[in-house]
Amino acid sequence: MCEQAKNDNGNIWKYVDIRYVPFFLIVSSLILTFFIFLITRGAIFPEFDYSKTGEIGDTIGGVSAPFIGMIGVFLTFAAFYIQYKANQTHIEQFVQQYDKEQKNEARDICKWLIEKNREIANQVHVNDMKGASCFSLLCQEYELTYRIAKIFFEEILDNSAIINISYVVFLNGVGPISDKINRDLFSHVSGFDEFIEQLKSSKRNIEYAISAKSAEHLETSIEDKFFSMGYAPFEGHNTTLGHYFRNIYHLLKEVDSYSHGNLNLHEKYQLVKHLRTQMSTYEQVILYFNSLSVYGRPLKEEGYIEKYKLVKNIPFPLVEFAGDIKGNYGDVEFEWDEIRARSE
Repeated sequence: MCEQAKNDNGNIWKYVDIRYVPFFLIVSSLILTFFIFLITRGAIFPEFDYSKTGEIGDTIGGVSAPFIGMIGVFLTFAAFYIQYKANQTHIEQFVQQYDKEQKNEARDICKWLIEKNREIANQVHVNDMKGASCFSLLCQEYELTYRIAKIFFEEILDNSAIINISYVVFLNGVGPISDKINRDLFSHVSGFDEFIEQLKSSKRNIEYAISAKSAEHLETSIEDKFFSMGYAPFEGHNTTLGHYFRNIYHLLKEVDSYSHGNLNLHEKYQLVKHLRTQMSTYEQVILYFNSLSVYGRPLKEEGYIEKYKLVKNIPFPLVEFAGDIKGNYGDVEFEWDEIRARSE
């Protein structure tokens, strides 16, 4: 940029159309010559008769001085105007450079937050599984938690409330500390204590079956499903998933509210798109249900999910047990619609 500014200073005449300079000089010379010739002729009025002037040079100098002065004023104005235009060009260059630096800063911040998110995702663990691969197991646990909740609350709560309760309990788990948190949120819901006790009973049955390597004492098909997974549910995942989703929310808020560098929505979308491409399908499923709960509702209310299409890649069969995903995010252009169309 500095080199370009230097070149501009050495070529300031680019702001002036030099085609008119010869014309201006010729016309000015002709006018001046004609005017001198005119005033040295005999005059009608004696007061304006310069034909008998002793010193023609004084006459020419006295008459031409105003014109030369006007030309000097014009050239001075032209010089200032050219400098003004050059300064404007430099200012525009500095502004463009500043905007570019701000956009690069936004990209660096987003890249760093995505890297941190991947580090956090790799710390998520379930039993012996660790990292993004265990989100598949988490999705199955949430689905089974939802199905149990639906048995208890289908007649008294709408589907959105059941999704919320099942996700909160899935995230917090059941136990002495978790029960305090869960009851503080849902003690007003009829049958909630019975629901928690059922989860505890199922948890004990599954743990016993896994240790005994026998499903003989399991009471429900849902318990049998967990046993076949070799997984004792309802331990809670707030320690890792809570950190994971706070990072995502902070990333989205940082990018969405970034006001420097004139980032438009498309550029912000491209930044956040890098996050979505790093997330597995099952991560998007958990993110979807998180956004429908009291914990992740700001993601939905502030429009981040739809604006940045963070659940775009979810196959509908993975979430249809809890209703139609389009009913919650109708403005998202889901990839699954495209896949279905290609399969027809």
